[in-house]
Amino acid sequence: MIRAIENLKADINFDIEKNADYLRNEFTTVDGFQVGYYISEGKATWFIRLEKVGSDSFVYFGDVKIIEAAFTNAKNKIEELRGHLKF
Repeated sequence: MIRAIENLKADINFDIEKNADYLRNEFTTVDGFQVGYYISEGKATWFIRLEKVGSDSFVYFGDVKIIEAAFTNAKNKIEELRGHLKF
């Protein structure tokens, strides 16, 4: 997901320059989780979609840094927990 966000960030300025009425760019995992942004009136809004079905499953963010921090913190916690596993 962190790599997907980096790729989306690389695309966002190009997408804004298209001056489209509405444009959406997202990454979707095999289980339907999405991270991305939509552009409307020249402004980007980032989102994550937690479930495949239902409009309640979207969470919107004005700044991608919030999403990046959440995924980075989750990755760090997973790595920390892996370090405590004993096989």
